[in-house]
Amino acid sequence: LKGELGLQDFSIDACLKRRGFQIIQKNPRENLIFPEDTTPENEELIYRYLKRYSFRIFLRDIIKRKECFKLRDLESFCSRDTVKKYIDVLIKTGIIRKTGRRQFALVNKNVRSFGDTFEWFVAMIFRKEFGASSAWGVKLKGTVTGGDYDVMAYLERYFVYLELKSSPPKHVE
Repeated sequence: LKGELGLQDFSIDACLKRRGFQIIQKNPRENLIFPEDTTPENEELIYRYLKRYSFRIFLRDIIKRKECFKLRDLESFCSRDTVKKYIDVLIKTGIIRKTGRRQFALVNKNVRSFGDTFEWFVAMIFRKEFGASSAWGVKLKGTVTGGDYDVMAYLERYFVYLELKSSPPKHVE
């Protein structure tokens, strides 16, 4: 129907195809903080919390200590009350589990850094806040350099590419 009406497809796939690119991978979920069986409601809750800088820093600290962490390990950027609230949210969403008295672990052991989840979050901002088509963790076939693109979006006739840094940028050219 789109072709019949003369409407153009502005999905990331279509935008890249029109430019002669082939997608090898996009929106990889295996390294996100979410467990495999996460629900859309839990993703939405985490999305809302990720809007808070303190929560993003908190998650970064959890990922660093993913095998075992305690409340006191997470108090460098948040108060004890905030840490408890964030822990409750992460337990409720299945992202962490209790392993002992005041001791926790990240459920998804594939998570290596906050970067993948940060890419997912920024792509969701494009979708939810701007109604834009977006993708994260995009890999393209046959590019001259790299071929790895953190976030792509199509917004207001512009094709957008973002290189994200979840820590202070170094060696960015």
